[in-house]
Amino acid sequence: QLPRPLKTTYPLRVSDIVFIRNTENGLIAGTDRTLLRMHTDTSGLHVTRVDVLNEESGIPLMHLGVDQYAVTTDGNVLVVAKDEVVEFELSRSDAYDDVPTIFISQVLINGMDIRDTKYGALHGPFCQQLQMPVFSASESSITFVFNGNSVEDEYLSYQWRLNGLYETWTEPVAENEVQFAGLRPGPYAFEVRVCDTSGNCSEMIAPWRFFIRKALWQQLWFWSLIAMMMMAGGWLIYLQRLRRRRRDAEREKKRLETELNTLALEQKSLQLQMNPHFIFNALQTVRSHIHEDKLEDARDNLTRFAKLMRVLLEMSRSEKVTLEDELEFLQSYVDVEKMSHRLPVLFQIEIDEEIESYAIEIPPMIIQPILENAIKYGGDGNEIRVEMHMTQRNKLLIVEIQDNGTGFGSHAPHHKSASLDIIKNRLAHLGRGGGLEITQSKEGGAIVDLRIPLT
Repeated sequence: QLPRPLKTTYPLRVSDIVFIRNTENGLIAGTDRTLLRMHTDTSGLHVTRVDVLNEESGIPLMHLGVDQYAVTTDGNVLVVAKDEVVEFELSRSDAYDDVPTIFISQVLINGMDIRDTKYGALHGPFCQQLQMPVFSASESSITFVFNGNSVEDEYLSYQWRLNGLYETWTEPVAENEVQFAGLRPGPYAFEVRVCDTSGNCSEMIAPWRFFIRKALWQQLWFWSLIAMMMMAGGWLIYLQRLRRRRRDAEREKKRLETELNTLALEQKSLQLQMNPHFIFNALQTVRSHIHEDKLEDARDNLTRFAKLMRVLLEMSRSEKVTLEDELEFLQSYVDVEKMSHRLPVLFQIEIDEEIESYAIEIPPMIIQPILENAIKYGGDGNEIRVEMHMTQRNKLLIVEIQDNGTGFGSHAPHHKSASLDIIKNRLAHLGRGGGLEITQSKEGGAIVDLRIPLT
């Protein structure tokens, strides 16, 4: 029995030791895997060196109990293992040599002894690895404590390296502890060796291997999931915006359809308002010719009137007519207008050669109100002259109507009648570029430019 606690730089835990004996060859301590021979100073209270006696020294490596050890009278150790009794001669000269030995005595994970963590079952006494531990990303701070023993020299230095971080050995230092903080994910192997002042170095011990897993956000599947979620979110946002645009487009379409229907009704109403006006003037002219016994003139005027009514009836039933039919209607209209005017009406049409009037379709009676205004407010006192020019530019039919009236003088309000506003709005809704502009010519008359979209 020892009179006071034994001091040692080679840390042992009571739970690791299954027996201890004092022999003439030193203190013999047994664990379930290793025999330890501890050399003390002259007082017998301070351990100066510890020899590890295991399979490499001739003792079988296996789990042993306290009843499987025995010490002979000459200080040798008997071990019952693997169905045989092995005698280990502690007194023989080759039990140890002058080469210093090295032990990893403690491993700390984030400041906690690994044997006190969930990884404790993976290690035997003195941090001997039974299985490589796999640490989480948060367990990236690892501290190694190691001790060396030498027969002849108590001044030792240590070198180490951590494969996976750097491959070269460090310079010899006296410190027997090293800490690695913030290690990146991956495999590592810690190696350490001890040297005395004579230059004798221990053999490199088996690497202490460990692995650090990647954090959740560092793993490929995590970013793949994030990418899939972002793609799904982006797709949902796209579908939501697409549905919103479709709803907006549908509402806009209904609004435009309502406006077009309104304009069509206004145009129909305008046509119905014009028809009695034509009928009244034409019949009044025919009646006056009959009273004046101008039967031939009455017959001609009645023929013109009948032709106009036929064309007007056909056009009122259609949403679009060919330019050729529109020109025929305009000519018939001017012929009827000539009947009720005291001044000569000269009407001239010029069409660009590239225009195919039989193939182009436009809304019916969209030009007639402009022509009516030109005849009504045109004239210089001697005659009424109206010129109409037609050209095609891209998808627009350009119609220019010019009269020889007084322009925008005292008659300016008449040029901006309700029929012109209706036509202007209708042209704007027919397509891109549609519109109506009224300017004054240098000669004094009015110039009306119609831009009719062609679809």
